Amino acid sequence: HDVHNNTSDTSNPVSGHRLHYGNNLIGIPVLPDNTSVTTVLGSLGANGNGIIGQGLAANNLNGQYVGSLTNIDPSKGYWVNVTTDDMLLIPGNAVDCESITYDLVTGYHLLSYCCNSETDLTQIPASCQAIVGEGVAANYVEGVGWVGSLQGLEPGKGFWLNCSEPVEFQWDCE
Repeated sequence: HDVHNNTSDTSNPVSGHRLHYGNNLIGIPVLPDNTSVTTVLGSLGANGNGIIGQGLAANNLNGQYVGSLTNIDPSKGYWVNVTTDDMLLIPGNAVDCESITYDLVTGYHLLSYCCNSETDLTQIPASCQAIVGEGVAANYVEGVGWVGSLQGLEPGKGFWLNCSEPVEFQWDCE
């Protein structure tokens, strides 16, 4: 029921991302059945210029995204470039974030935080000592903990995670 006591059918989730001019680092916790870049970024129309993932990219060419990035992976982070401020709306199905296993090697990884609520950085694996988001970052200092402007992980955000050794983990969304 809503505030006027009206009832309606249950609707599918929608992921909303407020984008500013230029590059925006996002994660995508809701996906349609068709995960093609053109479908997922469809609400941006001609305002969407391109998208960059880790080692992959696609540009908007007359409404079709072309390039090496063809489908969106909910475990990955992405840089989305827009010409003007916009709202990216992605209707679909909520990703079962806790079922995603991140199998990381040494080095940097462009990842997504797909849980429905914020969490602090204590979920970051011990072998990963640096995290960089859009305009924020933190480093793990032994005996002190996480230090920096990045205080936590937010739903729908992407980030770079640097690990000093291979690690496998899953998010705890509780």
